[in-house]
Amino acid sequence: MFPKRRIRNILIIDDEEDLCWLLSNILQSRGYNISTANSISDGMACLKEMPDLLFLDLKLPDGDGMDLLPKIREITPQTLVVIISAYGSEEKRGEAGGRGVCGFIDKPFTEGNVLEIIGQVSSERVISEQ
Repeated sequence: MFPKRRIRNILIIDDEEDLCWLLSNILQSRGYNISTANSISDGMACLKEMPDLLFLDLKLPDGDGMDLLPKIREITPQTLVVIISAYGSEEKRGEAGGRGVCGFIDKPFTEGNVLEIIGQVSSERVISEQ
């Protein structure tokens, strides 16, 4: 079994401020450093901090989160991306996987869903880097 790489810095891009607050609290209580943004434009500025993990909503006020994926790869290729969306159709999941997204969480989600996906993607990250 491969060792897990510690994810420390997490960026959340979602237009729902309550969701950002909730997710931030869940993650901060587990020791993660959290940044949040409520739009693509604000999220782009936060990407310069090079987060280890990004939780990205699909429907944002200034565009589609899926369209942001190539820009994310250009700015910070090592950042793992997990989509969080209420619109998790199989088509969207397939498209996301084809664009290098490593996880998908449906809204509404539980704390367990979030912690499980972090565990999964941290294991995958080490495997893909070896």
